[in-house]
Amino acid sequence: MVREYKRTQLYIGDTFQKKFVIKFCLIVIASAMLIGALIFYFTQNSTTVAIENTKVVVKPTSDFILPVLSGTVLIVSFFSAIVILAVALYVSHRIAGPLYRIEKEIALIKGGDLTRHFSIRQKDQLQTLARHLDEMTQALEERHVEIKNKLNFISNFLDEKNFHVKGEDSRKLRKMLEEINEDLKFFKVQ
Repeated sequence: MVREYKRTQLYIGDTFQKKFVIKFCLIVIASAMLIGALIFYFTQNSTTVAIENTKVVVKPTSDFILPVLSGTVLIVSFFSAIVILAVALYVSHRIAGPLYRIEKEIALIKGGDLTRHFSIRQKDQLQTLARHLDEMTQALEERHVEIKNKLNFISNFLDEKNFHVKGEDSRKLRKMLEEINEDLKFFKVQ
């Protein structure tokens, strides 16, 4: 079941989300530094003529561009990391959010509530998983109702026959039926 609602919290405190965002930021920073290092390395064997303090100076290109290159790499890394942080946080929430929600619903189903529905936002990932989990709980609920109906039929049938079962067997059978009925009451169904 797909439900449209607003995101109340972008970061849900999940370790998956933390690792996802940090990895992307580190990749951007490492890439920027690698580009800077490669430019520095490839310019080591060339020279540049520059005017510094009204003097003409010839020096290796790597020495000439190092201050500019360092500053540029730091600035680009910083702003790229901020953008990647925002994008990765948003994208990871499309996965982590539904996982978080599905975990909560599964915990309730584990507690016996077969009326739960796996509704996640239309644009989130894991739509297929949510649909399959909905189908699973629906099938379990239907099966529960079938078992409950069969139990009621057996109980009614035996009541009509006045439990014509020999003494001790009658008590055992009645106890077993009551236990099954109690087990079935554990589940919440519509």
